[in-house]
Amino acid sequence: MGIIKIITKIITLIILLILVFSIIYIYSLYKVEIKDISINQLEDISLSGFTLGGDIEVHNKGIIAVKIKQITYSITLDDTNTQLASGLIQGASIPAKQTVSFPFSSRISWVPTAELAWNLITPGKTNATIKGDIHIVDLGFIEIKRSFEKKIDLEPYIVQFAEEQVEKTIDKVTETVKNTLDKIGDEIKSITGNLVKGIGDLLN
Repeated sequence: MGIIKIITKIITLIILLILVFSIIYIYSLYKVEIKDISINQLEDISLSGFTLGGDIEVHNKGIIAVKIKQITYSITLDDTNTQLASGLIQGASIPAKQTVSFPFSSRISWVPTAELAWNLITPGKTNATIKGDIHIVDLGFIEIKRSFEKKIDLEPYIVQFAEEQVEKTIDKVTETVKNTLDKIGDEIKSITGNLVKGIGDLLN
């Protein structure tokens, strides 16, 4: 009889510990939040578009580590509500009271449509929004997630692209002019040499 009581107490204690841990874990799930969204990379600029990269910082204010499932995001041009890019970032474990940075990278086209192309070169119409959701956990009957949103201006990136293209064009024009002048110089030297030779032959 005494053994049964001991086993019962142990089982009760285990159930209690599981219940306490579950409460703490669920509490921590609801304490996951976005700390910051930053744009810090501009790569692979070409006539077709550019690759925009950055980081989404997620902070766990809970008291135990939490593993988030994934992060989904989209980048939309505000003036026309045109979606420029979208993506999915695989989740990871976030220790208690710490912040984890999730890098992202999306290819953005300059000219997916004529209207968008016009907006991308019109001052004041290059504002865009990065928004999405942190999918923390999906229990089937309930999904815990956190939404985020941040405004960005694409104008600095477009200006940088334009400046680089102008520099490349100037370099090409300069090289072409130089080659042309070299060819003209060679032709003048050839004509002058032949003329001098012809005069010399006549005098002889």
